[in-house]
Amino acid sequence: MNETAPREPRILLLGEGCCGCSACSASCPVGCISMERDSLGFLRPAVDASSCLECGRCERACPAISRPHEREVCRAYWCQAKDHALLGRSSSGGVFGLLASATLDGGGVVYGAAFDDGFRTVSHRRASSREGLEALLESKYVQGAVGREVYEAVSADLGAGRRVLYSGTGCQVAGLRGYLGRAASSELLLTVEVICHGAPSPRLWSDYVGYLEDAGGSEVTEVNFRSKSSGWTTFSFLHKCRKEKVSEVPHSRDWYMRAFLRNASLRGSCHECPVRAGSGADITLGDFWGFARQPEGVDVSRGVSAVLANSPQGLRALAEIDDLSLHGECSLDEIAAHNSALVKSVAPHERATEFKADVASGVPVNELRKRWPFEDGLAARARRKAKGLLRKLVGR
Repeated sequence: MNETAPREPRILLLGEGCCGCSACSASCPVGCISMERDSLGFLRPAVDASSCLECGRCERACPAISRPHEREVCRAYWCQAKDHALLGRSSSGGVFGLLASATLDGGGVVYGAAFDDGFRTVSHRRASSREGLEALLESKYVQGAVGREVYEAVSADLGAGRRVLYSGTGCQVAGLRGYLGRAASSELLLTVEVICHGAPSPRLWSDYVGYLEDAGGSEVTEVNFRSKSSGWTTFSFLHKCRKEKVSEVPHSRDWYMRAFLRNASLRGSCHECPVRAGSGADITLGDFWGFARQPEGVDVSRGVSAVLANSPQGLRALAEIDDLSLHGECSLDEIAAHNSALVKSVAPHERATEFKADVASGVPVNELRKRWPFEDGLAARARRKAKGLLRKLVGR
């Protein structure tokens, strides 16, 4: 009698199509799927075939296989928090902080990305207080991990009748919704995605933190990818080592940020994002780049958010913070005009494969900086400077 060979799960056939959300691993009822880091630090599934039940739960949870429906925008807004302290701690207009605070005030919990391991890694965590929320504010430009325990905690919170705000990139939101299945339609759950340029290599970021620590002679104690001390549109990369003063440079002068924004360090799936058209998120948040309006009371230099309400749940959540923000309706086209990542994936740097091969092989950052300066020619730098001046004028 011939035995039928076990079917290989489709998640193992994705290759660069895998987005690393870990929903497959969290969904497995027997725990036979682990998430392992590749040579660039990106998480990928590994399956113990001898334990696999071939139940298909991993495939149903995977956003790259069971793609969500396209985003259906109910309403589009510009928005800025009235709370100046919150606005200063936020990368954009402070809307996430307002939504998160409203959730906590209603007895709920918030999930989002926070630094770990001395700023070398990023992972999702649960916050049940204003103090815990602080770590979830501000953008982190490195792909974070979402552990099985996070998925299980969200499910447990919903089961206990708690309000849950879950924030992340589109693929992370889609992964959670795929994991939850029917429970994703609970009115207790509010999912918030960010407009995502792409997810940079965790290994490159960890190596870069090591490089900063070597240069500073002590451990890194603070990182802000989006410091607004020089303005929202001309944001800076800020870091501090324990024995040194704060170091802050325009984002275009920081090497890690240049590699990120030149699309050299991104995960392969980011160039053909499976959820670019929609992740199922109730709300989409991002920077309202190119904001040309001049509403009374709005200081554009402090940041303005682009906000999409994609469901009745999203509309209700935004109505809850109505009195806490300056806001107005706009069109989707206005937002997308200067935020193309909302509607299309970025193209990889022409030599991204070579660069990532150097990172994977362990070439030190000081050598990577020499080989790969990611500096444009004079014409391109002049165009960027002109755009920066235009943004400042618009802000005024």
